[in-house]
Amino acid sequence: MDNLRSVWAGWSDSPLSNHGMNQARALGESFADTHLTIIYTSPLKRAQMTATALRDAQSEPKPPLVVSPLLKEQHFGAAEGRAWSIRQDPSRTLEEHFANGQYPVLVRSESEVPGRRESE
Repeated sequence: MDNLRSVWAGWSDSPLSNHGMNQARALGESFADTHLTIIYTSPLKRAQMTATALRDAQSEPKPPLVVSPLLKEQHFGAAEGRAWSIRQDPSRTLEEHFANGQYPVLVRSESEVPGRRESE
């Protein structure tokens, strides 16, 4: 659901939208003839919903789902749950954007959102 709102989702635990569920079912259908022995997923709702749709399309015996926090998406720090923008005002520093509650897409690998975490 966060993708529909154009916000940084990261560790935010939101479910899939209807469109996301349709995509997850389509993924499951595309793998229905591929026998999977195990499916790994993060503990986030959207990942588990996708993994379940994948598993549901498998024939018996269904593969087990293994949940691991190591598979979580990256954490976006202060930007978590806040709107993202494609464009950054070139006359302002990244820190000035953050101070004003604006979280542009970071295009340089050395750029980082304040408060970003690697793991829980």
